[in-house]
Amino acid sequence: IVQHASEDPESLSVEVEPLGKALTRLLLRGQFRANAKVSTGRIVFPPIRFSSGKVELERVTLNLLSFLHPSNQNHQQNASSKRGVVRYPKQFDLHIEDLTMSRHDLLFSPCVKNGLRTLLINILRDRGLQSSSIRISSIDILSTGKISCIGEAKTHFGSAPIPFEVRSGISFASRGHVLTFPGLEISLNRDIGFFVPVVPTLDLDVGHNARFRRIVIDGKKKQIQLDASVTITPDRTIRLMQDYKQSSDAFSARFFYDVGRWLTRLGKFTK
Repeated sequence: IVQHASEDPESLSVEVEPLGKALTRLLLRGQFRANAKVSTGRIVFPPIRFSSGKVELERVTLNLLSFLHPSNQNHQQNASSKRGVVRYPKQFDLHIEDLTMSRHDLLFSPCVKNGLRTLLINILRDRGLQSSSIRISSIDILSTGKISCIGEAKTHFGSAPIPFEVRSGISFASRGHVLTFPGLEISLNRDIGFFVPVVPTLDLDVGHNARFRRIVIDGKKKQIQLDASVTITPDRTIRLMQDYKQSSDAFSARFFYDVGRWLTRLGKFTK
């Protein structure tokens, strides 16, 4: 965690509970299997940042032999690949509790901002605006329980940028595998403050390896909190097709993004 964070995390705490015959497994296979609990205050990674949160890693197996290769990182990866030594040889579950993001966290997390921009492209591209010109200037958390995204974009006629604001709630459906955006609305003239509903609405299938259990948008505290469960899938443990996509008969979501694979890459669990 500390190695991949952009700065020292605040109030970082880690508890580890060895599982089974941990010493025997360690001596015979060089593997350590355990449950772990991590809690932290403000923590910043290059793609994303959080104000606080708790994470429980369930039945994670760590191959300690992967640390015995040369210190050079690139050489280490090559050696590990040739000898078949992987750091995380098995899939494991990651349970997220009370993960908190402020509006500042949302605005300055590149992956969140990029995701919002993709959402805006799908909303604005049929309204005469150039998708390549969309710029996000601010993100706010409203007292109405919605997230507001303010920015500007140019029309196809190349005129001066037009200010816009998109507001939406965030919820989930289909046992937590689909994110929905209730009350999604847009204004192309914020001075007037006239909003129209976005039809058809948008929803996002987050894949079979991720499930949201709670999402709270707190307008008073200007923060969003969520609980979720994710299965971490290192490269050599993937049993399903890489191009997996939920069928329309399953959840009927318009868009798809594999959050489980994204978090596997973000946490450097891929090898």
